[in-house]
This record gives sequence, structure tokens and C-alpha cells, in this order.
Amino acid sequence: MIKIVVIAEVPDELFKSLMQHIRNFDIANPGCKFQMIVNAPDKSTMDITQMLEIQPPLTITVEGQERGGGHPEKHWPHLVKKPKS
Repeated sequence: MIKIVVIAEVPDELFKSLMQHIRNFDIANPGCKFQMIVNAPDKSTMDITQMLEIQPPLTITVEGQERGGGHPEKHWPHLVKKPKS
């Protein structure tokens, strides 16, 4: 198995498209596993969760403190799981 680390700077308007592309690849190749970290200091966790609304849905683990307003687990409980303590 090969591990690949990619750091990409993507404009907001292309983010969802890139995530959908990765998700499509993930579905087409069940032996692959993707773990992504999103760093967007100017966006809340809820904003990022909304941007990740793709099909089929992703499982999202929320790490750290909520920045900004809202809590995605209230709006998308089917997508969000908390990390085990």
C-alpha cells in the first residue's frame, strides 16, 4: 500500500468539485482509504461541513473547537461523528 500526502490550495468555488472527484474515486476503488484534513481558519466547522455535502455522503470527524457559529452535528447528524476520547 502506498501513502500519498497532497497539500492543495483550492479556491472556495472549486473545493466541492475536488471533494466530489475524490469521493467518486473512493467509491470506484473500495480498497482505497482517504483521510483529509481541511484547514480554513476563516470558516467555521459548519461552513466546511456544508461545503462537504457531496454524494454519497462523507463521514466527517470534527476535531478541536468549533470556530465561528453553528454546530454541524445539529444540522447533519448523519454526517458528523465525534472522535473517540
